[in-house]
Amino acid sequence: MKILINVLRYRESAPAGGNKTYVYNLTPKLVEKYPEHDWIILAAEDNENYFKMNAPGADIRSFRLHPRMLFRIPKEHLIVRRALKEFNPDVYYNPATLLPFGKMKCASVVTIHDINFTHFSQGYWHDRYKWRLYSHTCESADRIMADSRFTADDLAAKFPVCKGKVEVVYAGVSEDFFQQNFTHEELKGIRQKYHLPDRYILSIGHFPHKNVSGLMRVFAGLNPDISGECSLVVTGIPDSDKIRYQREAAALEISEKVILLEYLTKKDFRGLLKSARVFAFPSLFEGFGLPVLEAMASGCPVIASDRTSIPEVAGDAGIVCDPDDIVKFRNELSKLLTDENLRRDLIAKGMARAKEFNWGRTADQAMRIIKEAYAV
Repeated sequence: MKILINVLRYRESAPAGGNKTYVYNLTPKLVEKYPEHDWIILAAEDNENYFKMNAPGADIRSFRLHPRMLFRIPKEHLIVRRALKEFNPDVYYNPATLLPFGKMKCASVVTIHDINFTHFSQGYWHDRYKWRLYSHTCESADRIMADSRFTADDLAAKFPVCKGKVEVVYAGVSEDFFQQNFTHEELKGIRQKYHLPDRYILSIGHFPHKNVSGLMRVFAGLNPDISGECSLVVTGIPDSDKIRYQREAAALEISEKVILLEYLTKKDFRGLLKSARVFAFPSLFEGFGLPVLEAMASGCPVIASDRTSIPEVAGDAGIVCDPDDIVKFRNELSKLLTDENLRRDLIAKGMARAKEFNWGRTADQAMRIIKEAYAV
């Protein structure tokens, strides 16, 4: 079977994120586990070396894309259309959501990670454009993979045409998060690099739905006996957003306790998870919520939102509660900071929970669905 995979959109130089993590882990795993098939990967100049190194059994074709998204998406669709005509694959698979416009002449499979834009508007015309793209994809795709039951149900509710096509395929957790052989000195060095104290709560933000503002309100009301030596560290904050959050922290009188960092290297992020006292994730919307599992795999206890897919992913291995109930969230966070028995219990449960999600299993389920789409 000849399978064409599109990884054009996720550049190596782009910040880490759930969708990029998915593409960069699943694609090489498919090629590695199923070498009997012919794999053709449509890559960008910026990420071709990654896939050449990590998916050596594939035929990598590289293309130059426009740096601006407005022009990059049409160019991507044109590249895919030409590749479909040139390679005449049996199956086209996009692990990053969309099909090109027009009728597909081969079997088609996509992974849809979420439909966030139907919950949090990104602007009228942007939403209209996305709605059209997703409507076309849901109608045209032979099979659709969703990261969670929440996302599968959300898709079926918003795009009824895809009912019967959607199957839940959970993402995995990189082995790197389990196999963290950091020495005490290495962890100390990473903390010193970012001027962090020994005790801190770690979170990850950027988009408004990550609810960094809500977490700062939770943190601001912690009992000083609990938070005295503890800071709040939030990664993934671009410079353009720092001023806003710094003003909010100042209004809450916690400026000296809040540390805002941009996206980190993979190694540094793993090191900060390993050193953190708690990973707090009060997100209002997640199609999957991979950081929850990455924290659990790192041996860091988790408190997270009870919204969307997060309870489904966390199971009973983390504390989940209403992120809008500031008092309740604060009380649960206080317990997690001070109750050593609770911490040990959640760390053990978290490690076991994270091991249930691995990329090999994701690749096996994805390959089964690809074969089923081809057989139709």
